[in-house]
Amino acid sequence: MSSPLQQKFICSTCCIQFSSSEERTTHFKSDYHVFNMKRKAVLMEPVSLQKYKEIMAKDVSFKTEECTYYCSLCKKRYNTENQMKEHELSKKHKINLKKNPQRAADCIKKQTIQAEEEEEDLENIPEQTLDEMIQERKSLAPKRSGKHCLFCGIESQNTEENLTHMEKEHSFFIPNIECCCDISGLLNYLHDKICIGYLCIWCSGETSSFHSYESVRQHMIDVCHCKMRYDDKTIEEYDDYYDYSSVPDPIEIIDMDDTSMTLSNGMTIGHRSMANYYKQTVKPVETRACVLANQGRSHPQIPVSMPTVNQTIGSSKALMALPEKTYADYVKSILRRQMVNNKTHRDQQQQYRKWTKLGIQGNKLFKPVCQTNV
Repeated sequence: MSSPLQQKFICSTCCIQFSSSEERTTHFKSDYHVFNMKRKAVLMEPVSLQKYKEIMAKDVSFKTEECTYYCSLCKKRYNTENQMKEHELSKKHKINLKKNPQRAADCIKKQTIQAEEEEEDLENIPEQTLDEMIQERKSLAPKRSGKHCLFCGIESQNTEENLTHMEKEHSFFIPNIECCCDISGLLNYLHDKICIGYLCIWCSGETSSFHSYESVRQHMIDVCHCKMRYDDKTIEEYDDYYDYSSVPDPIEIIDMDDTSMTLSNGMTIGHRSMANYYKQTVKPVETRACVLANQGRSHPQIPVSMPTVNQTIGSSKALMALPEKTYADYVKSILRRQMVNNKTHRDQQQQYRKWTKLGIQGNKLFKPVCQTNV
């Protein structure tokens, strides 16, 4: 038989007894138990549940204040006093003090900021105020048209040149542009979102509104957000500008083997293992008569089917009346024969000069002997 103590469920940290294991498990997950665990870690006595509620009520009613420290000499702002003290010991701050010794007393200012600031709730703003704010932003916004860049405001001659500029300069493109039925309307909507709504077209759901359209544009350029977010969460936002009823049939695979794949549009895709074979350049089949007649020969030979140098052509008119290919081959054969003759002549001249040089050097080896009569 078990003893009565073994049937009780107790929290030794908070000194509370429970009637069941479920109640104790729920207590372990509560903020009250966590609060006493933190007090136990620093060797403090646990508090009762009523005392804990009083402490939390005081914390909620008490508004904490945050202080920031600003150095007017160095144009720096710090959140803690220790950071400001480290700044006062820095070399840059000391140099600025030497330059402006009269401002040493009031260069550091302490500013108090309420920790719990009331956030602006757009739902509580009257409609008239919202309309006035929109009209004011419209008056400040640049001109809206499909010819103006969304990010730098440069004007192009037409919408196509504007899209080319944004793609080249800002890497912007319209996703699924083949299904976009109203490109100008989509660009106008993005313009209003940036220049009137002061929202980034990529992270508008993650960041709050900016103070001006210039800051929105600068933000998108700086963090490479010059692109549309087009996923499952934001696809409904652009439904008015897309039409997927005319989407072409998907491409299907007709035949496939180990090295290639044939698609329904007639294209053939090869495997990457055969890339070296696909990259090689195949030499075209030679059909010119003059080339075929001289294959494997060291000296050119004129084909029988075309006029040779020895064959006489009656006049220049008859020469010009030849077909273009025959005339070109005829001229090439004459030039080739002249080149061969010139090369032979140059070789002979070099050989003669070599023999002459050797003869002169040989004559210098023998000295003339003078004969005297005895």
